[in-house]
Amino acid sequence: MGYVILNPEKVGSKTSPQDLEALCHFWRVLGFLLGLEDRFNVCTPNMEETIARIDQIQRKHLKSALTNRDDKFERAAEALLAGLWCFNLLLDHGALMFAAGRVAGLPGYGYWSAEKLAGEESHYRQLGWKSRGVLFVILSIHEVMLQKDWFRNIFNWILLTLGQFVIVVSNVVLKILKV
Repeated sequence: MGYVILNPEKVGSKTSPQDLEALCHFWRVLGFLLGLEDRFNVCTPNMEETIARIDQIQRKHLKSALTNRDDKFERAAEALLAGLWCFNLLLDHGALMFAAGRVAGLPGYGYWSAEKLAGEESHYRQLGWKSRGVLFVILSIHEVMLQKDWFRNIFNWILLTLGQFVIVVSNVVLKILKV
C-alpha cells in the first residue's frame, strides 16, 4: 500500500489524487475494523500526513532492512513469498528483493539503461538467470505495460476471467470429491 502511495508509477498504478485518497480511506477503515487505534494507523484523514508517515517508515525501516539484510529479514521475506505463491507463480526471491530495492529508491537498483549511473555497482549482476527473467517480466508489466490503458483493460479482464475459472473448477473438484 505504501509503494502505491509513494511510487505509483513503479508498481503499475495509474492513479489520481482522489484515487490515492480513496485507497488511504479504505486502509484507514480496515485498520479501524481491526481495532487499530487512530494514532497507530499509518493512513490518516490528511493525505500529506499519510505520505509523510509512509515515507518515514520507508526511510527509517524499509530502506535499512533492504540495505542490511540479516537472517531475520531473509526468513521473513521467504515466508512472505511462500504464502503468496498461490496468487502469483512468478514470485522469485531475488527478483522481488531487487524490485523492492528499486521501488524504495536504493542506489544500485537501476534497471532501464537511462536509470543506471556510471560507476554505480548494480545488484542486477548478482541475480541468477531465472531471477533476471522474472524481474524482466515484473518490471515490463508494472512499469511499462500497465501504464497503457488498453493493456490494463485486457490484463484486468484476463485476471477476472481466470479468477472465475478457478472458482468454478474448484467447486467442480469439491463436488467430485464430495468434500
